[in-house]
Amino acid sequence: MTNLNTMGQELATAVAKMHLAAPDGSPLYIYTDENGNIQTVTVRDKQDVDYSPCLFHLVGKDSPQFRARQAKVQAQLMKLMRTKQLEKRSAEESENMDIETIATALVGWENIPWSDTPNGKTYFIDYTTDNAIKVLKGYRPAMEQADEFVAERANFLGKR
Repeated sequence: MTNLNTMGQELATAVAKMHLAAPDGSPLYIYTDENGNIQTVTVRDKQDVDYSPCLFHLVGKDSPQFRARQAKVQAQLMKLMRTKQLEKRSAEESENMDIETIATALVGWENIPWSDTPNGKTYFIDYTTDNAIKVLKGYRPAMEQADEFVAERANFLGKR
């Protein structure tokens, strides 16, 4: 039997997996080719390849860490308003604040490919908070997708 309290606790503690998508909305997969290179694809058209989904592990907006981050952001904004500095805040500062907020909700991942240079070798990037910020800044569709996913409470409720 579910009640409001148990649903609230579930929302506050649940971690959900989000399948990362390409800019066109197609799910992203990775595989390692015959030369040992990591390839990122949206179409799984090879029969002899082991495809793995690119996944983010996220907590929702009801989680303690996300709520604490939101409170910190609100306090920063209030301070800027009191000191009349809010309008001086750049678009980049505002965007960084948003990215850091979503990075708070990103608590892990699987199969996230990365390259430090445009033509560099692709590798699986380890999850850390700093790397989460790097990935969210470097691949804007991930930021937007994670933001929408975190905002939707239904993503954090178990199957009913």
